[in-house]
Amino acid sequence: MKKADIIVIIVLLASIVSLGAAKIQGYDIWFHLKTGEHVLSTFSIPYSDPFSYGVEKMWIAHEWLAGVFYYIVYLVSKLPGLIVFNAALIAFYLFLVFLISRDRAGTAASAAAVFTGALAVRAAERFFIRPDVFTLVLFSSFLFIFHLFRKGRQRAIFAIPPLQLLWANVHGGGSILGIGMLGLFIAGEFAECFFLKKKLPTILLVILAGSILLSFVNPYTWRVPFYFTHTWGSEFGDLLEWRPTNFSDFLGPLGIVLAAAAVTAALFFREISFSELILFAFFLLFSVRAIRLVPFAVIVSCPLAAFGIRKAWQYLASRISISLPRALLPASLALIIALFSAGVIYRDSVTYGSSYLPGFGINEDFYPVDAVEFVDKHGLQGPMFNSYGFGGYLIWRFHPTRKVFVDGRFDAYGEDFIAKYRRFPSKKVWDDLVGRYGFTFTLLDNEPTYICSNLDSMEDWVLVFWNDRSLIYLRDLQQNSELIEKYGYRLLRPNNRDYGYFDEYLGSSGKKDELIAEIMRSFEGGKESLNARLMLGYIYERYDQSEAIRQYEKIVSEIPDWGEIHKRIGLMYLQMRDFSCSLDHLKKAVRLIPGDLDVRNGLSVAYFLKGDRRSAVRECRGVLKIDPGNQTAAINLRLFEGR
Repeated sequence: MKKADIIVIIVLLASIVSLGAAKIQGYDIWFHLKTGEHVLSTFSIPYSDPFSYGVEKMWIAHEWLAGVFYYIVYLVSKLPGLIVFNAALIAFYLFLVFLISRDRAGTAASAAAVFTGALAVRAAERFFIRPDVFTLVLFSSFLFIFHLFRKGRQRAIFAIPPLQLLWANVHGGGSILGIGMLGLFIAGEFAECFFLKKKLPTILLVILAGSILLSFVNPYTWRVPFYFTHTWGSEFGDLLEWRPTNFSDFLGPLGIVLAAAAVTAALFFREISFSELILFAFFLLFSVRAIRLVPFAVIVSCPLAAFGIRKAWQYLASRISISLPRALLPASLALIIALFSAGVIYRDSVTYGSSYLPGFGINEDFYPVDAVEFVDKHGLQGPMFNSYGFGGYLIWRFHPTRKVFVDGRFDAYGEDFIAKYRRFPSKKVWDDLVGRYGFTFTLLDNEPTYICSNLDSMEDWVLVFWNDRSLIYLRDLQQNSELIEKYGYRLLRPNNRDYGYFDEYLGSSGKKDELIAEIMRSFEGGKESLNARLMLGYIYERYDQSEAIRQYEKIVSEIPDWGEIHKRIGLMYLQMRDFSCSLDHLKKAVRLIPGDLDVRNGLSVAYFLKGDRRSAVRECRGVLKIDPGNQTAAINLRLFEGR
């Protein structure tokens, strides 16, 4: 292996590991850990659900072996070890893709790293610690074995059946992919033998039969190979990771790989095996079904794209005297690094609406850590109603002393159950659920949607805890009376982001002071709360703008690119005739929310009052160019021009 290739591999693997080495921030790892703990402590596979009182049918723990692996790693090395283990799995499957692509790229080995890097960028949103990663490892392993088989190392194919057995137990829901891949590969090989008059490799049929049989060797037999049918329901399609793929998903690094593979397949199909073409076509169509399936299409595409670069390289080399590998290696390395940097930015900004943090623990802001401590500290008793996303973490923290109502195992609960859960903000549905399950407290996600409107309006449910992540309501029962008396909120509705309801309290000094006191409880013990700052800012805007600015500036110190808050600060400074500070914040607001014409009108006034008539006129004309009917800008322009 050339020194340049070694450098490429080091850069590639280091970048991949850095992407995987992030604090835990996923919903599912926790119930997988508990499943592994349950299997190892009871020496049995669960058939009924031990974690939730909402599951009323047989539980098919098709990922039980992954849970065992995860829990063993956790016992040995805790959460840092889990993160390293997951990063190693990710690096391994991407390295297999690189090896296949490098072999197909020939002397254009750097191209293989570039395309593998693009795959890593696109797959980064699936880098959660969850059994899906095992499916990616096994999927790539199958492709690698197919590649070895076609190169003449036919004994490699005997690794397929035991890997299929592993697949059926480590992530059974995805194991049908193994059978599908093998079937497509065999179809391609047989077609090639038929058309090119080659000898049929009948051993492949034996391998297929053995793999199919071993798919049924799991605790749930036939249910695991057909588990994929659980994803066909309409409620399942509402999950973000199962939404249908759209055109925008094929932009960026993904589009580069797929486009390169498609062009290669179209131009050089005579030099590409039937099996490779069939796998590419199938998984490209397969990826359209759901965003979660896109990485499989990219994995299959990388070797094809690398082969295309090889052909282009050969064409250019025959016409250009420069030594291409040496000239393009630095550019390739730079592109790899750029792709991974873009991947980090992409992942931070759009992955399930959350941000990744480098490290080897958990992102505590993502989980209801303080709410769980409140429940444990005060010993809340009785059935708990909880948000879907919190369920896995609550299983980890509460089992076996408390059961959850629902968690991320969508398929374990069934479509009807999930549909009813999603309608819990409706009073009728909520009353039905309470009547059936007898909830005594709730632990809910403090999400932007006002899901607690019904609870806030009911006298028999009282808010006793809240922060930016979660809320706890207690049912007004004798067992909760002391906690309600001590911690109950009378005025505040923190899940309601429309603070207009404050206005009815602000006319009375007594109510206003009580409201502020309830908000200030969020800062006890040195805690910080973004929503509490927003609430205080809303209140003080009406009474003490200096204090409102102080609250808002604490927010932008944490979130400097929040344009709406810069707008509020800038407009208040404008009212206070501090034009320099007003200009500073309004300029930032214009940059961050350029479509907000109220900001630009405010900025024009700040310029004018500061004495910069030219800039004031420019801003007015900019508004009128976008909206010729904007009356505020038209009036200001006449004033600024002295008309």
